[in-house]
Amino acid sequence: VAVLVRLGVAVLVRLGVAVLVPILGGGGGGGGGPPPAGCATDVIDASLEVHVLLKGLIDLSREVARLQKEAAAVEGRLAKLQAKMAMPEYATKCKPQQQQEDAAKAQGCEGELAAIGRAIAQFEAAA
Repeated sequence: VAVLVRLGVAVLVRLGVAVLVPILGGGGGGGGGPPPAGCATDVIDASLEVHVLLKGLIDLSREVARLQKEAAAVEGRLAKLQAKMAMPEYATKCKPQQQQEDAAKAQGCEGELAAIGRAIAQFEAAA
């Protein structure tokens, strides 16, 4: 699924089919409240979220399964990275720049897992 947002309308593209979907509003700092059930949320920045109503356009249970599979892949990458960083010789053999890059990758994986978890919770609540 790809979502392109332009001029108050989101274009949902899946399997080569584009569907125009109205944007329901912004959450973030605007006090718009929680999105309606069945919405996907994309965080644009700290003050803007876009909520696109997907209920009825996609199979929510299949989307949850896809997200769970994606989470498992990210967990695998994170576990490998953590195992690498936990090795006794890691601190002495790896250059400081590589250690910083690995720490950033691990933090990115953790953030990705949190975002996937929120998306799964949204879809399960809507199902």
